[in-house]
Amino acid sequence: MRGRGTLAGLVTLVVAASLCAPAADAHVALVSSDPPDATSLTNVPREVHLRFNEAVSSRFRQVRLLDAHGRRVAGTAVTATPDGRQLTLRLPAGLRRGAYELTWEALAQDDGHVSGGALVFGLGAAVGPPPRPAPAGGASTVDAVLRWAWLALVLFAIGVAGFGLLLRTVRVPEAASPVLRRAQDRLARTLAPAAGLAAALGLAVLLREAATVPGGGSLVSTAGTLLGERWGLLWVASELLLCALVVAGLAVRRAPQRRGPWITSAVLLAGLSVVHVANGHAANVARPAAHVLAGAVHLLAAGLWLGGVAAFAVTLWPTAGSNRSDIAKLARAVRTRFGVLAGGALLVAVLTGLIAAGTQIASIDALLTTDYGGSLIVKSGLMVAAGMFGLANAVLLLRGGDHVRSGRVSRLMAIEVALGVGALLAAAEMTASVPARGPEFGVPRPVRAPVLARQVQDVLVAATARPNRVGTNVITVTTSDTRRIYGAPIRGVSVVLRPVAGGASRTVQLIGAGTGRWTGGALLSGAGGWRMTVLVRRPGTTLAAPLSWKVEPADAVIPVRYSSRRLAPITNRIALILAIGAVTGLLLLLVARRRPFARTRPLRMIGKDAI
Repeated sequence: MRGRGTLAGLVTLVVAASLCAPAADAHVALVSSDPPDATSLTNVPREVHLRFNEAVSSRFRQVRLLDAHGRRVAGTAVTATPDGRQLTLRLPAGLRRGAYELTWEALAQDDGHVSGGALVFGLGAAVGPPPRPAPAGGASTVDAVLRWAWLALVLFAIGVAGFGLLLRTVRVPEAASPVLRRAQDRLARTLAPAAGLAAALGLAVLLREAATVPGGGSLVSTAGTLLGERWGLLWVASELLLCALVVAGLAVRRAPQRRGPWITSAVLLAGLSVVHVANGHAANVARPAAHVLAGAVHLLAAGLWLGGVAAFAVTLWPTAGSNRSDIAKLARAVRTRFGVLAGGALLVAVLTGLIAAGTQIASIDALLTTDYGGSLIVKSGLMVAAGMFGLANAVLLLRGGDHVRSGRVSRLMAIEVALGVGALLAAAEMTASVPARGPEFGVPRPVRAPVLARQVQDVLVAATARPNRVGTNVITVTTSDTRRIYGAPIRGVSVVLRPVAGGASRTVQLIGAGTGRWTGGALLSGAGGWRMTVLVRRPGTTLAAPLSWKVEPADAVIPVRYSSRRLAPITNRIALILAIGAVTGLLLLLVARRRPFARTRPLRMIGKDAI
């Protein structure tokens, strides 16, 4: 009893530490910079400031300044604010005129993911427009496979523990009791190997992380340094729980009929689920404790469903000394309890998965245009297909043992497990990739396009550039004659554009779009000050109206392709409808069981009338 109390205290401490993780926004993303991206400067700045949405590691970060030829500029130094959310790059004096690129790569302190990016600026020269932000990318094949194998083993262990506890509540005829004992023994032999393999895969994940972080040394030294980060501390907690699960699994193997080792294994798996979720995406949103708890429930429910199906298939698999009739008796004894367990776990997994989808995916566009959203769509489709096969299995089990003896149930279970394995692969891709909720999926920042006006002789010239951001803009010029009697007609209008910081000028010929209105497209290659000279051509003369204004940096938001509607309200409504429907169905089922329909008496016939 004392050992159990110590173990429960350790798990409680780990769970509490995971739930108290600080909130963050997502993977490391650049929120703003000074100077902004694609800015043309006249003077050399002393420092460049990079502001991030969450704290970056002080040990694993790289910031490099490259010239126009891709060569690294020497003499730079990087410092960080105490909270780790801002990096400052001190520039060397005497930088030459030209374009420069600043690249950064950093490890997030909260979830251990590596992110990077770049920005450009010009000194006395115009720079081209920055590329449009791309949707969040997916994970590498190695990362996805490692996480898939780890998840598969943990879910199987959860299913074994849940099904092992369920078997202890089963009562079978005396003739089938040897089959029940053999099923318990078979399950007991699988728990410790699954936990041991998961611990070995966890070590592979650590080495993989050490090989990919920026600024690391040798593989062993980098892995040791990683253990001092928050990600590394939670990794250590996960490995300790898996090692304890191996010990509990060995105890289960020695005494499969004892309840204590099974309960200990279940508690360890619950703690492992919380730690695993706390070291991922769920801990990097507002109210992390609630989302970590929901994610842990989702993982446990998925394990009780998919892992439970695999465990049930293990018990139904014929071995030496068993026959189809005894297996059918065991299936009949377990079917009702397992149907309730698997069905309830599937419902909980769907509800918590919908809530997580609304949290990790910003909009409909983010769902349809990113690798993370595509993986979620594939995972959902495979889960629906697996659920349909699970429903077919439940129907066959309820009909009787003939279907079990014929092997039909075992074949359908194999298909259900295979579909679940595919869903796990999609889930592993999601956990190793960037959630689709970064600043690029935010609402576009409104920019006021200023109206520039100047009087030139008898002509009032008004001009504007929309959307007044780096990139392609529409230049609109309106000309008005201020004389009572109109002067010479205007034959055409063109504009000459040139950045204030210096660079090549370009002339854009505008097209008439109505009386006194002229329009055309122009590429504004950099943010900052620009000069526009409007040339109004009249017979025998050309009027020049010089104007100046400031162009804003390119918007960090991805252009809308389908819909920018938020996904969270949609998924939350679906989850609420499913929850209400499930509760209503359960209440109706309970009422129907407690109040059976009254038997109707036959009607008495008197003459031609029925009373």
